[in-house]
Order: sequence, then C-alpha cells, then structure tokens
Amino acid sequence: MNIKTTASTSTDSWLLINNWPKGWHPRQLESGIMSTYSGPARLILADGTRVPGTASLKTNQPGRPAGWGGTFRPDETTAAVRASGDGVQIELPYEEFGDVAVTGTRRLLATQILMSLAGRGPAPF
Repeated sequence: MNIKTTASTSTDSWLLINNWPKGWHPRQLESGIMSTYSGPARLILADGTRVPGTASLKTNQPGRPAGWGGTFRPDETTAAVRASGDGVQIELPYEEFGDVAVTGTRRLLATQILMSLAGRGPAPF
C-alpha cells in the first residue's frame, strides 16, 4: 500500500486521514510500520545458487508480532528450489538482502510453484 501522507489542501488532508484502513493511523505509515514490496527478486539458496523470480513481501500489520514475509515465484522450478528450506536469502534490487525461511510450497501450474517465505531479522524493503 502506497499512501502519501502529505497533501496540498486541508480538504485533501481530511480525505486521507478519514480514509485510512480500519485501525491505522497516518503515523504508522510514515514510520514504516507496514510496508510492501512486489517485483523482481532473487532467492539465494544455501549453496549460493541465485534463482530469479518475482517476490511479493510485506511487514506484519500493527497489533501483530513484528516481522515480515510473503511469497516468491521462481522463473524456473528445479529440484534444488523445491528442496530449499533454511539458510536462504532474498535479494531485492539495489543489493538489499534479507534472511528468509521457506515455510511452504504449492504448485501453480504444471511447471510453476509459489513459495511461502517467513522473514528473519530486518526487512530489506
């Protein structure tokens, strides 16, 4: 979710503040309590293999335990990708890295999978 917290008129400010999702406050978005990333990424397996694909990541909502996670869809599915678990990193553009654990894998199409990721440590986005 990308919401600008600055507005040019008092009417715009009122609309922004009164249209926040339930339970949110403008300061939470400004302070980065919840942020998202969706786009190209690489999964770095324990053996150092870099797997290109698409990631959709977000930090946990306020009121829930701190952390982040999401999904990763590799461009190509291999046995090594399917077998990955701990000791994995995700690399976002501009060399931003984050440690992740693969918590699940499900089949999307005959040749594609979607991996569920749980972030460890600070979010790279």
